Amino acid sequence: MGKLCEAIAVVGELEGAYKKILDESKKTFKDKQAHFMAFVKRYEPFAEEEKATEAIEEQKSLDTTVNAKLEYMFESVVNYIDCFAQVEATNQVAKADLIVDGKTLVANVPATVLLGLESKLRVMKEVLDEIPTLAPGISWKKDASKGPNIWKREQDEVSFRTRKEPKSKTLYEATKEHPAQIEKWSENVNIGKYITSHWCGMLSPAEKSDLLGRLDKLTRAVKVARQRANIAEVVDIHIADKLVSFLMKGE
Repeated sequence: MGKLCEAIAVVGELEGAYKKILDESKKTFKDKQAHFMAFVKRYEPFAEEEKATEAIEEQKSLDTTVNAKLEYMFESVVNYIDCFAQVEATNQVAKADLIVDGKTLVANVPATVLLGLESKLRVMKEVLDEIPTLAPGISWKKDASKGPNIWKREQDEVSFRTRKEPKSKTLYEATKEHPAQIEKWSENVNIGKYITSHWCGMLSPAEKSDLLGRLDKLTRAVKVARQRANIAEVVDIHIADKLVSFLMKGE
């Protein structure tokens, strides 16, 4: 470990990166949900002579997944929280175990770190609240062939390609005095169909609910631990990896 002055010198820079990535991640989850969607739209003509020339007409690759975005975000979270914890721990002697469901996640956490974590977990909750989830009313299933944490819509989306064909019928037959009266119109006739397959890198509503539930439980545990804190001193402390592992995996 370095000296306290060295940690203080970098903690502001790490905090700036931490806030920036949280804001960017929150905006991505809220306003750029297309990043987590993919599709392939293909056209299948009905006429045999057209089949040899038609190919996939439109597709969009999956830019990323919510899990990958969270992992990227948590890199800055880990760096900043650990540095913050080390600075606070060096100046404080009060500490307590952080316990969730009877299991000690982190032992001997300084009280000032626990106090700071409360506000940081509140900010993190604002980000996680914006996580987009799978569209309701649609059946989704995990598609391991596309990678981890990617869902595929079970039913492809089908739409039809049409063209207008002229139609007519005789209203009155021709007579010696009058020509035949014929009504003419056009009708849309299906000549092919578009089949669109959809993939999504979002979380299911249940996954988001579990993630937020663990965050709430962790926040309550931090408050309780701060209240139990006793006199002690910790200088070398790394806690963020364990917090992230609990949020992402429940471990």
